[in-house]
Amino acid sequence: MAVSKRAQPPRLNWTGGQEAYLRASYPDVPMVKLMAVLRRSATAIQARAKVLGLKRSAAFLAGDHGGRMRPGNARGLATRFGARDVRPGDRQIEC
Repeated sequence: MAVSKRAQPPRLNWTGGQEAYLRASYPDVPMVKLMAVLRRSATAIQARAKVLGLKRSAAFLAGDHGGRMRPGNARGLATRFGARDVRPGDRQIEC
């Protein structure tokens, strides 16, 4: 069986300047800004931060960009698990 050879995008190495910026900024700067400045995906930034041993600061995690759910916060409410609405035509299982 022949193996398909798909074109792969060129692999971009991290420069010293990019790593320095990431070290200085990762703890407190939102991902959207990091992505814009570094021109890399969130996955690439998170992977490099892990390699470098970088973590988000406690102040960042406690703020609005931290992504944490807090009591009284409606962020993500529409996609949280819970009772779903029953639509007409849905099969209902009676217990």
